Amino acid sequence: MAFENGLTEETHDVLVEKIRMGIGKKPTALVGIIDSQSVKACNLSEGDIGYDGGKKIKGKKRHIVVNTLGLVMIIVIHAANIHDSVGAREVMRSLKDKYLTGIMNFKQTLSMPFAI
Repeated sequence: MAFENGLTEETHDVLVEKIRMGIGKKPTALVGIIDSQSVKACNLSEGDIGYDGGKKIKGKKRHIVVNTLGLVMIIVIHAANIHDSVGAREVMRSLKDKYLTGIMNFKQTLSMPFAI
């Protein structure tokens, strides 16, 4: 399935880069805006389900980071009982893994000698 092998995320990232470059911006955003939302979970939901006491919802919480154009950078989903400060740290780790690791791997690739 496309979600399992990362094809959907990879396609999304390529499209976001094309949109950004098409309007004269750098391919990767330097600024992100984070927000969270707790949503009720149905009986068929997979994964952890928790209770968000502030919103009085039993379900899941999603943290979404968008760039200044409103394009999604990353989405992290976890149990609703996760406090926003803890969830935000998890989101920051995921952003670091996605963007900084990718940049470092790309730089290493560029520094490798090419065979002609």
